[in-house]
Amino acid sequence: MVRISAIKYLNTIPFIYGPENSPIVDEIVMDFCSPAESAENLLFDRSDVGIVPVAIIPSLPDAHIISDYCIGATDNVASVLLCSGVPLKEIRLIKMDGDSRTSQLLTRVLCCDYWHI
Repeated sequence: MVRISAIKYLNTIPFIYGPENSPIVDEIVMDFCSPAESAENLLFDRSDVGIVPVAIIPSLPDAHIISDYCIGATDNVASVLLCSGVPLKEIRLIKMDGDSRTSQLLTRVLCCDYWHI
């Protein structure tokens, strides 16, 4: 069996179509999960293949990128938002969604290196 961790978001449908329509579909176990769970599945050998955030790749000892395709953007996106009821310089605590390590990493970089908060 090939264990695949797939992200449960609409933008992953093109990645899921292939395995679900392949001649070996009966040999595939597809687990739909969050990006963070998909990364953990690969880290802890609970899946063989996974759609994972780029931020996790350095933590995977034997990572192999198996396709030239990715989920990305060439312009502004609104999938990562920092919302606050106070001005930026008054922010003291940021609570983050645990589903996206890439969003967490981006927020840390922006806070430390750009906003200096």
